[in-house]
Amino acid sequence: MAQRRLPRSVFDYLDGGAEGELTLAENCRAFRDVLFRPRGAVAVGNCDLKTHVLSHELAFPAMLAPVGYSRLMHPEGEVAAAHAAGEAGTGYILSTISGVYRSTCFFRSWKTQRGFWSVGSVEYVFVFASAS
Repeated sequence: MAQRRLPRSVFDYLDGGAEGELTLAENCRAFRDVLFRPRGAVAVGNCDLKTHVLSHELAFPAMLAPVGYSRLMHPEGEVAAAHAAGEAGTGYILSTISGVYRSTCFFRSWKTQRGFWSVGSVEYVFVFASAS
């Protein structure tokens, strides 16, 4: 559906990988190595998926990965992604090639983030949601 609806350049950006697509190929290989064994009808007493990343508690062990130029896919782009991460109780990684400033992401999503920490690095800025 995305391929039919998006302009070709936008779809190709989302569907492909950078340069020789080596990282994309390795990620696909790594996922093929994982075997999931669903266990139906098994009683689970207390299922707690919380984890900690850089001393911040996340509601589940996943974060939204950085995607540059997110506003190609949605008018709110990175701001909407940061908001969604805050609602879900997890982290969002803002790409350095995003179309918004860190402060814009913070101020536009502060109601759901309730706490905001950023740790600058050469490649990414980490944005965490917190219940505290």
